[in-house]
Amino acid sequence: MANTNTPSHLYPNLIQLLQSAGCPDLNSVHTYTHHETVNQMEEAMAMTITSTIDDRIANSKYVGVIVDETTIIKVEKMLITYLTLQHKGEPETVFIGNYVIPSGAAECITTKIKDVLSGRGVAMARVVGLGSDGANVMVGRKAGVAQKMRLND
Repeated sequence: MANTNTPSHLYPNLIQLLQSAGCPDLNSVHTYTHHETVNQMEEAMAMTITSTIDDRIANSKYVGVIVDETTIIKVEKMLITYLTLQHKGEPETVFIGNYVIPSGAAECITTKIKDVLSGRGVAMARVVGLGSDGANVMVGRKAGVAQKMRLND
């Protein structure tokens, strides 16, 4: 349901449909049918995924940050953020989040990146790289995000 953005209130109907179609696994065991169950399952999965990623972040000596600005339909600026980690000796890229930012200015983006990293337990001294689309706001020599992150360790 999460993969298809199906509203959780449709969960009981989906279970009934599958049971009436004779799905063997759904007819022989107790099945949760309340729509709140979907929300609880999604929250449990999200917590498990977040915990796993946090463990990998904690175990990676260095991290690289990959960011890009996006704009959603409501015309809100967003900052999509990934980290590149070292997991069992191999590089691994993990999605961290898509965050609302007040503006696309370098200072605002830098502040958000630092807040996100701090919130995930990543000290700036562990950051060894920044990946971006190459826009001036990201890599500008004097006032880009890369420069601001370097100067404000």
